[in-house]
Amino acid sequence: NPVAQSTDGARSKIGFRQGRHAWEVMWEGPLGTVAVVGIATKEAPMICNGYVALLGSDEHSWGWNLVDNHLLHNGDSQGNYPLLNNAPKYQ
Repeated sequence: NPVAQSTDGARSKIGFRQGRHAWEVMWEGPLGTVAVVGIATKEAPMICNGYVALLGSDEHSWGWNLVDNHLLHNGDSQGNYPLLNNAPKYQ
C-alpha cells in the first residue's frame, strides 16, 4: 500500500549477473517532482520518507530522472542523459 509523502521502488524477482538487458517502461499519469527509472543491486533501498530519487542515491544503483533528464549515481548527477539535447519531454 502506498504511504503518503514517501518514495517507493519496485524490484524484479529475477536478477542478472551479466549480459545486456533492456526494458520498456510505460509511465501513466503525471510524473510529479521526482520520477526516476533505472537499475540497482539488491542492496539498494526500496522506500524512504519524502520525495527523493531512490535510484541513483547510492553506490548500488543508477537512475535516470525523467523530470530533468539527469543521470544519477552515488547521490550525484553524472550529467544530462541523453547527452544530446533531444531528450523526450515528460509532463
